[in-house]
Amino acid sequence: MTTPSLVTDRLTLSPLRADDADGMVEIYADEAMFTFTGGESMDADLLRRRYEQLETGWNHDRSERWYNWILRVGDDSAPVGAMQATVAADRSWAAVAWEIGVAHQGRGLASEAAGAVVAWLRSSGVARITATIHPDHAASARVAAKLGLAPTDEVDDGEVVWAIPSG
Repeated sequence: MTTPSLVTDRLTLSPLRADDADGMVEIYADEAMFTFTGGESMDADLLRRRYEQLETGWNHDRSERWYNWILRVGDDSAPVGAMQATVAADRSWAAVAWEIGVAHQGRGLASEAAGAVVAWLRSSGVARITATIHPDHAASARVAAKLGLAPTDEVDDGEVVWAIPSG
């Protein structure tokens, strides 16, 4: 499976390319982006190198496939965020994550983008879909709930694992 372009009512999710780093630097320049995820902003060169790694589409042992998208509202060329899905090579599970620039939060963009990715994963035969969410990140918890994910008893690096219930 190659990373497809996805389109929603308001968003275009384009497969991430190293060239997208220039537009995403502004999104990650806001320290508030890292309140719940940790990390720090990167300059364009460092972000480009990271995107080059992600563009390969696989982890080091090819047990996980990486799908990454840059989010844009309509035909606007300025990115508003990013989506990621890490998928087991056998499609037995996928983990999704979303990042919306602080200036664009509160508009339902994360729910819309993540909904498109989850629908695509389900149509691709992925068996289990999860997201890990910081226990204090109420906005991401709301997004996960809208997607049909529910919190589990599992904790990964201090974050609660949310999953679409089986069956």
